[in-house]
Order: sequence, then C-alpha cells, then structure tokens
Amino acid sequence: MRRRAAGKRRLARRLRRGTGDLEQYILDTGYHWGEWLRPGTAMLPDIARNLTLHPNNAISTAYFANSARLLSQIAAVLGDEQDATTYGDLAVNVRRAWRAAFVRDGGARIGEDKQDDYVRALAFGLLEDEAARRRALGRLVELIDAADGHLGTGFLSTPMLLSTLVDEGRPDVALRVLMQTSSPSWLGQVERGATTTWETWEGYDEKGNASESHNHYAFGAVVQFLQERIAGLAPLEAGYRRIRVAPVIGGGLTSASVRIETPFGPAASAWTLSGESVRLTVTVPAGTEADVDLEGETHTFGPGVHEVTAPLRAR
Repeated sequence: MRRRAAGKRRLARRLRRGTGDLEQYILDTGYHWGEWLRPGTAMLPDIARNLTLHPNNAISTAYFANSARLLSQIAAVLGDEQDATTYGDLAVNVRRAWRAAFVRDGGARIGEDKQDDYVRALAFGLLEDEAARRRALGRLVELIDAADGHLGTGFLSTPMLLSTLVDEGRPDVALRVLMQTSSPSWLGQVERGATTTWETWEGYDEKGNASESHNHYAFGAVVQFLQERIAGLAPLEAGYRRIRVAPVIGGGLTSASVRIETPFGPAASAWTLSGESVRLTVTVPAGTEADVDLEGETHTFGPGVHEVTAPLRAR
C-alpha cells in the first residue's frame, strides 16, 4: 500500500525536490499524524496543518524505508528469498530517495531540522556513511543543548531518543535528558504530581483543558529504556533465551534494579555504586546465558546468581 501511495507523486513537490527517478519512492500522499505532539505544539493546530497542508514527507518516507527493511528481514527469517530480495531492494531505493530529498550538508541538516529528524535517521540506519552519522549526531546534540538539555520529540521518536543517544556514544546526553525535572520531561510530570505518564508533556491542551489521557503509552515507552539500559537487562534472543546485561551508569543515579519473568524463569539485574566502583548482581534463568558488560568489563554467565564489581570509568 505504501509503495502504491509513493507512486502517486504530487507534481509541485516532485519538481521542487528535484529527485528525478527516485521520486517514486517518496511517500507524500495520504494523511498521517506526523511527529504527534512535539513539545510546544498542540493537538488542533497539528491536525489542521496535516489536513490543510500536508504531513511531513521526511517522516513518512523514513518509515517507508524502515518498514521495507523490516519486511525483508522477516521474509529472510521465514525462508522467503524472493520477498527478502524484493523488500531489501525497495528499502535501499527508499533510503536513497530519502537522502536525496531530505538530507543536506552531508547529514548536518535533515528534514525540518527537528530533534526527531536526526533520531529517525540514526535509529533507522538511513544515512550513507559514518561521517554523515557523526554530523547528524552532532546536530541532534546541538538541538538538545539549545533546548537546555530538554527533549523536543513527539510520539514517534521519543521512545527511540535515549537509546539512540546511548548507541551513538552519548550516554551523557541521554542521562541529562532523562533526569530533567522541568518541562518538557518525564520528571517534570512527576514534579507536578503525576503518578503515570501523560499524553502531553504539559498535561493539558491549548485551551487549558486536561489532556485526553493521563496514562499514555507513547511517552511512557521510556520504561523500556529504564529496564534495558539503566537497569541494563535486555533480550539478545527471542524469549530471553540469551540475555544482555549492560547498565548505563551515571546521571546522578546511585542504584537501579529490575526483575522480569521470562519463559525460562525470573531474570534480574541490580547495580549499586560503592565509592569508586559499581557492584552488579545478575540472575540468569535455567537454560539461558547472559552476556554482561559492566564499565567495559565483559563476562558470560550461565544459570544462577552472579556478582561482579568493576571500577567506575572516567566520565
């Protein structure tokens, strides 16, 4: 369906972008919600903009590329070589079109130059080379710094923001954003009495009315980051058959822990700072293994309870 929609090119935009034959891979028709509810935006104006003007094509085309990539991977797992090739080739072409239409200055300017433009580029692997990734990361950090360490992402990219920063080598920036206590931020909501995560960062709409939901999944997706990156417990294989434990230490936190029920039994990770070192306790279920990375020291553990202590690295 997305492939057919991308083929319905709008002449004015095609001429303005000048992407030639790649234009058939730009998704710029139909309605979508875009990067819904970025900080500083409101529901009704966002809807009106998308209806009367057009949704952001850089967003829709980025998701088109990522969806094609995922379909190719799924087909490969299922042994469908034809679909794996078809969707793999489609993903390559959509990425090329996306770069031609929306990337400028070698990755230093992308789309509308919002934080989420750079998060998607990095998280979806849309850029051509490492130099472009470095420039995109640099611009993302600049935008966060310009917002005094606050996020500027909406529904689509907020769940990816912190992990992307960690994966790209900037856990310090991720922790700065996570630990913010003024709006827009998760702890800013807590400071205002929240016991759940709200649908909007402020908790009310542009007319001052309470937002529709005060218990919403979108910004609440930060819980995945808390489990998998702060406490450090993440699956490496389906069903947690193999586990990765690699906690991100810092941000003023002195301890973190998580315990989950897997198909193999309970798995847990708990760390505590002690002077200039960190102590980690890992519970590995029967029939599984855990790859552990604590402050650069790596271990592989089988079933049981294991304890590791490592010196804190300079930050």
